[in-house]
Amino acid sequence: MADATAKERGEAKRGGKISKIWIWSIIGLFCASIALGAGLGFGLTRNKDKSAESESSPSSQSSSQSLETIESMRAQYNLPGYAVGQSRNGTFLSLVTGVRKEGAAPLITPNDTFHIGSLTKAMTATLLASFIREGLFSWDTTIADALPELSSVMDPGHRDTTLAMLTSQFSGINDTWSSNLTFLEEMYNPALAPSDGRLEVARRVLSQPPASTPNTTWTYANSNYVLVGLILELRTNATWEEQMQSRLFAPLNMTGCGFGPNPEALNTSIDNPWPHIPDPNTGRPVPFEGVELRYRDNPPPLGPAGTVHCPMQSYAKFLRLHIDGIHQNASGASLPWYNLTTSDFQFLHTRWNPAANSETGSRYTPGGFWTRGTMILEHNGSNNLNAGHVYILIGDSAEYSTFGFTFTNVGGDRSLLAVLTGVDQMLRGDLDLFKQ
Repeated sequence: MADATAKERGEAKRGGKISKIWIWSIIGLFCASIALGAGLGFGLTRNKDKSAESESSPSSQSSSQSLETIESMRAQYNLPGYAVGQSRNGTFLSLVTGVRKEGAAPLITPNDTFHIGSLTKAMTATLLASFIREGLFSWDTTIADALPELSSVMDPGHRDTTLAMLTSQFSGINDTWSSNLTFLEEMYNPALAPSDGRLEVARRVLSQPPASTPNTTWTYANSNYVLVGLILELRTNATWEEQMQSRLFAPLNMTGCGFGPNPEALNTSIDNPWPHIPDPNTGRPVPFEGVELRYRDNPPPLGPAGTVHCPMQSYAKFLRLHIDGIHQNASGASLPWYNLTTSDFQFLHTRWNPAANSETGSRYTPGGFWTRGTMILEHNGSNNLNAGHVYILIGDSAEYSTFGFTFTNVGGDRSLLAVLTGVDQMLRGDLDLFKQ
Protein backbone atom coordinates (compact mmCIF):
# COMPACT_ATOMS: atom_id res chain seq x y z
CA MET A 1 0.00 0.00 0.00
CA ALA A 2 1.38 3.40 -0.93
CA ASP A 3 2.24 5.49 2.10
CA ALA A 4 0.86 8.97 2.79
CA THR A 5 2.96 11.95 1.82
CA ALA A 6 4.42 14.33 4.36
CA LYS A 7 2.00 17.07 3.36
CA GLU A 8 -1.00 14.78 3.75
CA ARG A 9 0.10 13.98 7.27
CA GLY A 10 0.70 17.60 8.20
CA GLU A 11 4.19 16.80 9.41
CA ALA A 12 6.10 19.02 7.02
CA LYS A 13 4.40 22.18 8.20
CA ARG A 14 3.98 21.41 11.91
CA GLY A 15 1.52 24.21 12.49
CA GLY A 16 3.10 27.68 12.60
CA LYS A 17 6.51 26.48 13.67
CA ILE A 18 8.08 26.88 10.25
CA SER A 19 7.39 30.61 10.43
CA LYS A 20 9.21 30.72 13.74
CA ILE A 21 12.07 28.72 12.30
CA TRP A 22 12.53 31.11 9.41
CA ILE A 23 12.46 34.17 11.70
CA TRP A 24 15.35 32.78 13.68
CA SER A 25 17.15 31.44 10.65
CA ILE A 26 17.26 34.94 9.17
CA ILE A 27 18.83 36.20 12.37
CA GLY A 28 21.24 33.36 12.94
CA LEU A 29 21.66 30.86 10.16
CA PHE A 30 22.18 32.95 7.06
CA CYS A 31 24.73 35.06 8.90
CA ALA A 32 26.80 31.95 9.50
CA SER A 33 29.13 30.30 7.05
CA ILE A 34 27.88 27.05 5.53
CA ALA A 35 30.45 24.29 5.69
CA LEU A 36 29.71 21.50 3.26
CA GLY A 37 30.77 17.87 3.16
CA ALA A 38 29.67 15.36 5.76
CA GLY A 39 32.10 12.75 7.01
CA LEU A 40 31.31 9.07 7.23
CA GLY A 41 30.80 7.46 10.62
CA PHE A 42 29.87 3.89 11.35
CA GLY A 43 28.57 2.18 14.43
CA LEU A 44 26.60 -0.99 14.99
CA THR A 45 25.28 -2.39 18.25
CA ARG A 46 23.42 -5.60 19.01
CA ASN A 47 21.36 -5.72 22.20
CA LYS A 48 18.37 -7.43 23.70
CA ASP A 49 15.39 -5.04 23.62
CA LYS A 50 14.28 -6.01 27.10
CA SER A 51 17.49 -6.56 29.01
CA ALA A 52 20.13 -4.63 27.07
CA GLU A 53 22.47 -7.64 27.32
CA SER A 54 25.33 -7.41 24.85
CA GLU A 55 25.80 -10.10 22.24
CA SER A 56 28.24 -10.64 19.43
CA SER A 57 27.93 -8.47 16.35
CA PRO A 58 26.59 -9.71 13.01
CA SER A 59 28.96 -10.69 10.25
CA SER A 60 31.13 -7.97 8.82
CA GLN A 61 29.61 -8.68 5.39
CA SER A 62 26.13 -7.97 6.74
CA SER A 63 27.31 -4.77 8.42
CA SER A 64 29.07 -3.63 5.27
CA GLN A 65 26.05 -4.20 3.03
CA SER A 66 23.67 -2.35 5.37
CA LEU A 67 26.11 0.50 5.86
CA GLU A 68 26.48 0.89 2.12
CA THR A 69 22.69 1.10 1.82
CA ILE A 70 22.15 3.77 4.46
CA GLU A 71 25.21 5.79 3.38
CA SER A 72 23.82 5.82 -0.15
CA MET A 73 20.53 7.20 1.18
CA ARG A 74 22.33 9.76 3.32
CA ALA A 75 24.16 11.06 0.26
CA GLN A 76 21.11 10.89 -2.01
CA TYR A 77 18.94 12.97 0.32
CA ASN A 78 21.64 15.41 1.50
CA LEU A 79 21.48 14.34 5.13
CA PRO A 80 24.13 15.22 7.72
CA GLY A 81 23.48 11.93 9.51
CA TYR A 82 21.27 8.88 9.24
CA ALA A 83 20.40 6.28 11.86
CA VAL A 84 18.53 2.99 11.61
CA GLY A 85 17.19 0.70 14.33
CA GLN A 86 15.68 -2.75 13.78
CA SER A 87 14.39 -5.50 16.07
CA ARG A 88 13.77 -9.17 15.51
CA ASN A 89 13.17 -12.04 17.96
CA GLY A 90 13.87 -9.80 20.94
CA THR A 91 17.23 -8.57 19.63
CA PHE A 92 17.78 -4.95 18.66
CA LEU A 93 20.40 -3.70 16.19
CA SER A 94 21.29 -0.15 15.26
CA LEU A 95 23.41 1.34 12.51
CA VAL A 96 24.48 4.96 11.93
CA THR A 97 26.36 7.02 9.38
CA GLY A 98 27.33 10.66 9.01
CA VAL A 99 28.01 13.54 11.36
CA ARG A 100 26.30 15.20 14.29
CA LYS A 101 26.80 18.64 12.75
CA GLU A 102 27.50 19.51 9.13
CA GLY A 103 31.01 20.90 8.75
CA ALA A 104 32.17 19.58 12.14
CA ALA A 105 34.17 16.48 12.98
CA PRO A 106 32.10 14.54 15.56
CA LEU A 107 30.43 11.50 14.05
CA ILE A 108 27.00 10.19 14.99
CA THR A 109 27.22 7.14 17.25
CA PRO A 110 24.67 4.40 18.01
CA ASN A 111 24.39 5.76 21.56
CA ASP A 112 23.47 9.30 20.52
CA THR A 113 20.13 10.90 21.39
CA PHE A 114 17.67 11.62 18.58
CA HIS A 115 14.66 13.91 18.48
CA ILE A 116 11.58 11.82 17.65
CA GLY A 117 9.05 14.59 16.91
CA SER A 118 5.49 13.36 16.49
CA LEU A 119 6.47 9.81 17.36
CA THR A 120 5.80 11.27 20.83
CA LYS A 121 2.07 11.09 20.11
CA ALA A 122 1.98 7.32 20.49
CA MET A 123 3.67 7.69 23.87
CA THR A 124 1.05 10.20 25.02
CA ALA A 125 -1.78 7.96 23.81
CA THR A 126 -0.24 4.94 25.57
CA LEU A 127 0.13 7.00 28.75
CA LEU A 128 -3.55 7.94 28.50
CA ALA A 129 -4.47 4.27 28.06
CA SER A 130 -2.78 3.45 31.37
CA PHE A 131 -5.04 5.90 33.20
CA ILE A 132 -8.09 4.58 31.37
CA ARG A 133 -7.18 1.06 32.51
CA GLU A 134 -7.05 2.41 36.08
CA GLY A 135 -10.55 3.85 35.69
CA LEU A 136 -9.72 7.56 35.78
CA PHE A 137 -11.27 8.04 32.33
CA SER A 138 -12.81 6.08 29.51
CA TRP A 139 -12.14 6.58 25.82
CA ASP A 140 -15.67 8.03 25.68
CA THR A 141 -14.97 10.69 28.31
CA THR A 142 -15.89 14.06 26.81
CA ILE A 143 -13.88 17.24 26.87
CA ALA A 144 -16.69 18.89 28.84
CA ASP A 145 -16.35 16.27 31.59
CA ALA A 146 -12.56 16.18 31.46
CA LEU A 147 -12.04 19.96 31.50
CA PRO A 148 -14.71 21.51 33.72
CA GLU A 149 -12.27 24.36 34.45
CA LEU A 150 -12.81 25.61 30.89
CA SER A 151 -16.59 25.26 30.75
CA SER A 152 -17.10 29.03 30.78
CA VAL A 153 -15.00 29.56 27.64
CA MET A 154 -15.67 26.28 25.83
CA ASP A 155 -17.60 26.55 22.58
CA PRO A 156 -20.60 24.16 22.65
CA GLY A 157 -19.28 22.43 19.55
CA HIS A 158 -16.47 20.84 21.59
CA ARG A 159 -18.46 19.57 24.56
CA ASP A 160 -19.21 16.09 23.20
CA THR A 161 -15.75 15.49 21.73
CA THR A 162 -14.23 12.40 23.34
CA LEU A 163 -10.70 11.44 24.28
CA ALA A 164 -10.67 8.86 21.47
CA MET A 165 -11.61 11.57 18.96
CA LEU A 166 -8.69 13.68 20.21
CA THR A 167 -6.04 10.99 19.89
CA SER A 168 -7.50 9.81 16.55
CA GLN A 169 -7.44 13.38 15.17
CA PHE A 170 -11.22 13.45 14.63
CA SER A 171 -12.02 16.32 16.99
CA GLY A 172 -12.51 18.95 14.29
CA ILE A 173 -9.77 21.01 15.96
CA ASN A 174 -6.92 22.59 14.00
CA ASP A 175 -3.68 24.44 14.78
CA THR A 176 -4.55 27.91 13.48
CA TRP A 177 -3.53 29.44 16.82
CA SER A 178 0.11 28.66 16.03
CA SER A 179 0.16 31.22 13.22
CA ASN A 180 0.04 33.96 15.88
CA LEU A 181 3.78 34.55 16.29
CA THR A 182 3.35 36.78 19.33
CA PHE A 183 1.49 34.02 21.15
CA LEU A 184 3.93 31.39 19.85
CA GLU A 185 6.85 33.43 21.17
CA GLU A 186 5.23 33.51 24.59
CA MET A 187 5.12 29.71 24.54
CA TYR A 188 8.94 29.77 24.44
CA ASN A 189 9.15 31.99 27.54
CA PRO A 190 11.31 30.06 30.04
CA ALA A 191 9.29 31.60 32.87
CA LEU A 192 6.13 29.92 31.55
CA ALA A 193 5.59 26.42 32.91
CA PRO A 194 4.76 24.03 30.05
CA SER A 195 1.54 23.00 31.81
CA ASP A 196 0.46 26.65 32.05
CA GLY A 197 1.24 27.06 28.37
CA ARG A 198 -0.95 24.06 27.56
CA LEU A 199 -3.78 25.67 29.50
CA GLU A 200 -3.41 28.85 27.43
CA VAL A 201 -3.42 26.85 24.20
CA ALA A 202 -6.57 25.04 25.36
CA ARG A 203 -8.31 28.34 26.10
CA ARG A 204 -7.59 29.58 22.60
CA VAL A 205 -8.55 26.34 20.88
CA LEU A 206 -11.72 25.58 22.81
CA SER A 207 -13.08 29.12 22.80
CA GLN A 208 -13.44 28.88 19.02
CA PRO A 209 -15.92 26.53 17.34
CA PRO A 210 -14.43 23.37 15.81
CA ALA A 211 -13.44 23.73 12.16
CA SER A 212 -15.60 20.68 11.38
CA THR A 213 -18.17 18.62 13.23
CA PRO A 214 -16.35 16.29 15.63
CA ASN A 215 -16.00 12.66 14.53
CA THR A 216 -16.76 13.45 10.89
CA THR A 217 -13.58 14.90 9.40
CA TRP A 218 -9.96 13.91 10.01
CA THR A 219 -7.61 16.85 10.62
CA TYR A 220 -4.07 16.30 11.86
CA ALA A 221 -3.46 18.78 14.68
CA ASN A 222 -0.92 18.95 17.48
CA SER A 223 -3.58 20.69 19.56
CA ASN A 224 -5.40 17.38 20.03
CA TYR A 225 -2.48 15.93 21.95
CA VAL A 226 -1.80 19.17 23.82
CA LEU A 227 -5.37 18.89 25.15
CA VAL A 228 -4.82 15.26 26.15
CA GLY A 229 -1.69 16.27 28.06
CA LEU A 230 -3.55 19.06 29.82
CA ILE A 231 -6.42 16.75 30.77
CA LEU A 232 -3.96 14.31 32.33
CA GLU A 233 -2.30 17.13 34.25
CA LEU A 234 -5.49 18.63 35.65
CA ARG A 235 -6.96 15.29 36.68
CA THR A 236 -3.80 13.81 38.24
CA ASN A 237 -2.01 16.84 39.72
CA ALA A 238 1.18 15.84 37.96
CA THR A 239 2.62 17.39 34.81
CA TRP A 240 2.70 15.46 31.57
CA GLU A 241 6.49 15.47 31.79
CA GLU A 242 6.39 13.98 35.30
CA GLN A 243 3.91 11.31 34.21
CA MET A 244 6.03 10.36 31.21
CA GLN A 245 9.09 9.97 33.41
CA SER A 246 7.39 8.05 36.22
CA ARG A 247 4.95 5.88 34.25
CA LEU A 248 6.77 5.27 30.95
CA PHE A 249 10.48 6.08 30.91
CA ALA A 250 11.36 4.72 34.37
CA PRO A 251 9.34 1.45 34.31
CA LEU A 252 10.60 0.61 30.82
CA ASN A 253 14.17 1.67 31.65
CA MET A 254 14.16 4.17 28.80
CA THR A 255 17.43 5.74 29.91
CA GLY A 256 18.28 9.09 28.36
CA CYS A 257 14.76 9.95 27.17
CA GLY A 258 13.67 13.50 27.88
CA PHE A 259 12.02 16.56 26.40
CA GLY A 260 13.00 19.36 24.07
CA PRO A 261 16.15 19.70 21.95
CA ASN A 262 18.78 16.98 22.08
CA PRO A 263 20.92 17.47 25.20
CA GLU A 264 23.95 19.75 24.81
CA ALA A 265 26.27 21.04 27.52
CA LEU A 266 26.39 24.46 25.82
CA ASN A 267 24.77 26.18 22.86
CA THR A 268 27.92 25.43 20.88
CA SER A 269 28.52 21.85 22.11
CA ILE A 270 28.22 18.93 19.72
CA ASP A 271 27.33 16.21 22.23
CA ASN A 272 24.45 14.81 20.13
CA PRO A 273 23.08 15.21 16.59
CA TRP A 274 22.49 18.88 15.85
CA PRO A 275 19.31 20.11 14.16
CA HIS A 276 19.59 21.34 10.55
CA ILE A 277 17.42 22.93 7.89
CA PRO A 278 17.94 22.39 4.16
CA ASP A 279 19.43 25.28 2.20
CA PRO A 280 16.57 26.52 -0.04
CA ASN A 281 18.86 26.74 -3.07
CA THR A 282 21.19 23.76 -2.79
CA GLY A 283 19.27 21.44 -0.48
CA ARG A 284 22.40 20.97 1.62
CA PRO A 285 21.86 20.74 5.41
CA VAL A 286 22.59 23.95 7.31
CA PRO A 287 23.16 23.73 11.10
CA PHE A 288 20.46 25.56 13.02
CA GLU A 289 22.62 27.81 15.16
CA GLY A 290 22.85 31.41 16.29
CA VAL A 291 19.83 31.03 18.61
CA GLU A 292 19.30 29.84 22.16
CA LEU A 293 19.03 26.10 22.70
CA ARG A 294 15.31 26.30 23.54
CA TYR A 295 14.50 27.45 19.99
CA ARG A 296 15.86 24.20 18.52
CA ASP A 297 12.50 22.53 19.08
CA ASN A 298 8.80 23.28 19.21
CA PRO A 299 7.78 25.23 22.33
CA PRO A 300 7.62 23.12 25.51
CA PRO A 301 3.80 23.32 25.89
CA LEU A 302 3.55 21.22 22.70
CA GLY A 303 5.33 18.37 24.50
CA PRO A 304 2.53 15.76 24.34
CA ALA A 305 2.40 16.23 20.57
CA GLY A 306 6.08 16.00 19.79
CA THR A 307 9.04 17.09 21.96
CA VAL A 308 10.53 13.80 23.19
CA HIS A 309 14.13 12.83 22.49
CA CYS A 310 15.58 9.35 23.09
CA PRO A 311 18.60 7.19 22.43
CA MET A 312 17.70 4.52 19.90
CA GLN A 313 17.95 1.60 22.29
CA SER A 314 15.63 3.32 24.77
CA TYR A 315 13.07 4.21 22.13
CA ALA A 316 13.12 0.56 21.07
CA LYS A 317 11.83 -0.43 24.51
CA PHE A 318 8.67 1.61 23.98
CA LEU A 319 8.04 -0.13 20.66
CA ARG A 320 8.69 -3.49 22.28
CA LEU A 321 5.98 -2.65 24.82
CA HIS A 322 3.42 -2.57 22.01
CA ILE A 323 4.48 -5.98 20.72
CA ASP A 324 4.58 -7.51 24.19
CA GLY A 325 1.27 -5.84 24.98
CA ILE A 326 -0.47 -7.53 22.07
CA HIS A 327 1.04 -10.93 22.85
CA GLN A 328 1.28 -10.44 26.64
CA ASN A 329 4.76 -11.91 26.98
CA ALA A 330 5.14 -12.97 30.60
CA SER A 331 8.93 -12.81 30.25
CA GLY A 332 8.97 -9.20 29.05
CA ALA A 333 10.44 -6.75 31.53
CA SER A 334 7.91 -4.23 30.27
CA LEU A 335 4.92 -6.27 31.46
CA PRO A 336 2.71 -6.12 33.34
CA TRP A 337 2.65 -2.41 32.47
CA TYR A 338 -0.24 -0.84 34.39
CA ASN A 339 -2.26 -3.99 33.70
CA LEU A 340 -3.00 -3.08 30.09
CA THR A 341 -4.58 -6.02 28.32
CA THR A 342 -4.31 -7.33 24.80
CA SER A 343 -7.62 -5.62 24.01
CA ASP A 344 -6.23 -2.30 25.29
CA PHE A 345 -3.34 -2.50 22.86
CA GLN A 346 -5.63 -3.69 20.07
CA PHE A 347 -7.74 -0.57 20.59
CA LEU A 348 -4.62 1.60 20.32
CA HIS A 349 -3.74 -0.16 17.05
CA THR A 350 -7.17 -0.18 15.35
CA ARG A 351 -8.41 2.42 12.87
CA TRP A 352 -10.87 4.77 14.50
CA ASN A 353 -12.92 5.64 11.42
CA PRO A 354 -12.20 3.48 8.34
CA ALA A 355 -14.84 5.46 6.41
CA ALA A 356 -13.15 8.80 7.07
CA ASN A 357 -13.11 11.73 4.67
CA SER A 358 -9.58 10.88 3.47
CA GLU A 359 -7.59 7.70 2.90
CA THR A 360 -4.94 9.05 5.23
CA GLY A 361 -7.42 9.77 8.00
CA SER A 362 -9.12 6.42 7.58
CA ARG A 363 -5.87 4.72 8.64
CA TYR A 364 -5.27 6.69 11.87
CA THR A 365 -5.70 5.00 15.23
CA PRO A 366 -6.42 6.22 18.79
CA GLY A 367 -2.89 5.09 19.65
CA GLY A 368 -1.19 7.73 17.51
CA PHE A 369 -0.30 5.44 14.60
CA TRP A 370 -1.28 5.01 10.99
CA THR A 371 -2.08 1.49 9.81
CA ARG A 372 -0.57 0.07 6.64
CA GLY A 373 -2.60 -2.95 5.64
CA THR A 374 -3.73 -5.16 8.51
CA MET A 375 -0.44 -5.89 10.27
CA ILE A 376 1.70 -2.75 10.14
CA LEU A 377 1.59 0.38 12.30
CA GLU A 378 3.65 3.43 11.38
CA HIS A 379 4.13 7.14 11.99
CA ASN A 380 6.54 9.87 11.06
CA GLY A 381 7.73 12.84 13.06
CA SER A 382 9.52 16.12 12.53
CA ASN A 383 10.01 19.46 14.25
CA ASN A 384 11.28 20.85 10.91
CA LEU A 385 14.85 20.38 12.18
CA ASN A 386 14.95 16.59 12.56
CA ALA A 387 12.91 13.72 11.15
CA GLY A 388 12.03 10.13 11.96
CA HIS A 389 9.78 7.29 10.84
CA VAL A 390 8.78 4.10 12.68
CA TYR A 391 6.98 0.88 11.89
CA ILE A 392 5.72 -2.00 14.02
CA LEU A 393 4.79 -5.24 12.28
CA ILE A 394 2.39 -7.20 14.48
CA GLY A 395 2.78 -10.91 13.69
CA ASP A 396 0.96 -13.96 14.99
CA SER A 397 3.31 -14.10 17.96
CA ALA A 398 5.97 -11.94 19.56
CA GLU A 399 8.59 -14.05 17.80
CA TYR A 400 7.19 -13.08 14.41
CA SER A 401 6.60 -9.41 15.30
CA THR A 402 9.23 -6.84 14.39
CA PHE A 403 9.82 -3.11 14.42
CA GLY A 404 12.22 -0.63 12.91
CA PHE A 405 12.82 3.08 12.65
CA THR A 406 14.96 5.70 10.95
CA PHE A 407 16.19 9.09 12.15
CA THR A 408 17.99 12.02 10.59
CA ASN A 409 19.09 15.37 12.00
CA VAL A 410 17.68 17.66 9.31
CA GLY A 411 14.14 18.78 8.57
CA GLY A 412 12.22 19.36 5.35
CA ASP A 413 10.26 17.28 2.88
CA ARG A 414 13.32 15.42 1.57
CA SER A 415 14.28 14.28 5.05
CA LEU A 416 10.78 12.93 5.62
CA LEU A 417 11.07 11.06 2.33
CA ALA A 418 14.49 9.76 3.38
CA VAL A 419 13.28 8.29 6.67
CA LEU A 420 10.21 6.82 4.95
CA THR A 421 12.42 5.24 2.28
CA GLY A 422 14.51 3.55 4.94
CA VAL A 423 11.42 2.09 6.60
CA ASP A 424 10.07 0.91 3.25
CA GLN A 425 13.38 -0.81 2.52
CA MET A 426 13.31 -2.58 5.88
CA LEU A 427 9.76 -3.78 5.25
CA ARG A 428 10.74 -5.07 1.80
CA GLY A 429 13.89 -6.72 3.15
CA ASP A 430 16.23 -4.55 1.08
CA LEU A 431 17.66 -3.05 4.28
CA ASP A 432 18.17 -5.80 6.83
CA LEU A 433 20.59 -5.36 9.71
CA PHE A 434 20.18 -9.06 10.53
CA LYS A 435 21.02 -10.39 7.09
CA GLN A 436 23.82 -12.95 7.18
